Amino acid sequence: MHKHFIAALKRGDGEAHTEAFNLHRKNVYNWAFKILKDKDEANDVLQEVFEDFWKDRESINITSTVKGYLTGMARYKALNVCRSKKKQGIQPLEAGEILPAEQSANNAMENKQALEFVRVAVNKIPSEKHKDAFILVHIVGLNYKEASRRMGISVPVIRVYVSRAIQFLRPILQNSLLILLWFQLK
Repeated sequence: MHKHFIAALKRGDGEAHTEAFNLHRKNVYNWAFKILKDKDEANDVLQEVFEDFWKDRESINITSTVKGYLTGMARYKALNVCRSKKKQGIQPLEAGEILPAEQSANNAMENKQALEFVRVAVNKIPSEKHKDAFILVHIVGLNYKEASRRMGISVPVIRVYVSRAIQFLRPILQNSLLILLWFQLK
């Protein structure tokens, strides 16, 4: 059924998209809300996920399940909201300061490619707990204590989870300059 569903979606079958929405909207919303702790922002992420899912339907490559793909999208969109809010609060531009348009466009494309590469790598982490801990600490930017509270586990346990996630990612991201770019985006 999975292959038939994806084929129907890629053909532009609106019923397949509606079915995906009806089946997975709660999971997508819950992931977004778990990260953002804001109903309106979680609803915005929900809408963006399904808009992008439809818009990019011809090029999607789902290697696991539709649910996993959509919740992964929700996770990254929610984390991008957190990252954006964090940057806005910490590093505002000086009055009159702007980035050159060319540099900004090039950086945006490179950042998008780097984030997609990292997103795919992080989604390969086999343990959901390790993945969540890694995302909270290294993508959202929470300290270990805040992340442990959010996950409902102790600080030493979250350190172990993050460490194991990094051990898993190291061979995937090894010798990649993208990892440096990724940590700069935080």
